[in-house]
Amino acid sequence: MTVADQIVEQVEIPDTLEQFSIDGLIVTRLGLALPDNLPYEQWELIGRKLRSVERAIQWLIGDWIRFGESHYGEMYAQALDATEYSYGTLRNQAYVAGRFELSRRHDNLSFTHHQEVAALPPAEADDLLARADPSTNETGEPIPVSGFRQMVRHHNLRRGRATVEGRPGSVVENDAEALVTLIGIHAVANPRIIDVTHNDGSMWVGTAFAPTRVDVDPQYQAMGFCDVTADCRNLPFPASSYDCVVFDPPHITDAGDDSIMGMRYGTLPGENISDLFEPFLREAHRLLAPDGVVIAKICDQVHAQHQQWQHIDFIEDAVDNGFTACDMMIRVRRGEINGEWHHLYHVRKQHVFWIVLRKGEDNCQRRYMEITG
Repeated sequence: MTVADQIVEQVEIPDTLEQFSIDGLIVTRLGLALPDNLPYEQWELIGRKLRSVERAIQWLIGDWIRFGESHYGEMYAQALDATEYSYGTLRNQAYVAGRFELSRRHDNLSFTHHQEVAALPPAEADDLLARADPSTNETGEPIPVSGFRQMVRHHNLRRGRATVEGRPGSVVENDAEALVTLIGIHAVANPRIIDVTHNDGSMWVGTAFAPTRVDVDPQYQAMGFCDVTADCRNLPFPASSYDCVVFDPPHITDAGDDSIMGMRYGTLPGENISDLFEPFLREAHRLLAPDGVVIAKICDQVHAQHQQWQHIDFIEDAVDNGFTACDMMIRVRRGEINGEWHHLYHVRKQHVFWIVLRKGEDNCQRRYMEITG
């Protein structure tokens, strides 16, 4: 029996963990005191065993709480104080442990991996965990918690679910999540949605919505990406025919012939795109049913070394045209920004604003979304 085995498997835990000793190894609440003559092999094994204990402790506490709750009634609550954990932490550990019986827990994945999918139906949770587990996935490599969280988010978006913690946060990393969250909060149930600047529709990928698709460029209707070719300032639809208008105009002006963003999303002449806002907002106001919402993606830009505060112009024009600005999310893009500038006069933009307007003055009544996760 090695020292490490005694620590983890056969140590009779004393009433207090202030300090105890095993074969010269001193264990305290603040750390380990290792003997000078400890062989390397045992030292290495102790590390692995301690890691196993660390990975298991949340499961152990969760199972302990659930056993006490089912066997001792209200008496078990008195014992919770002895753990010195917050009540919220303990209840979370018990909840996750209750969602996964022993046979469904993955030894190669952390408690946090399981926590991320605890609210999902068992079959979906098991599938996601199997794809993250190096012993069952195709790559043989574990997926870290950050990557797994993104995988779960995309999984839910494809099913029209908004997965958030507590209440939705203001910062997201993809447009689909912003759309699902903002439509879920602010639009009526089963809203009639129109995207008046649809382009190829890439931002809707991963959502369950099927908007009416409109774009001013006829190539997108020819390629099957759009239903109607029309200008967002003059749309061929009757008044009050939609509950939600989505607006994602070109964000840059005077893009050169070799601009990738200009070629893909279009460009407008001038210093900014703000001249587009007022005629669009008048048309959106006509198109929306009472209490309908505009959900707009607006990006500021720098033109001729001057900041163009396009999101401010948009909100001011909205108020002037009978809307109330109700909410905002920020979509950020991670990673390095490439560029060929030798002198930088402004910080590079890695964010855009998703802005919610409601038809009517001083009208921000919200519909709170049903939250999972």
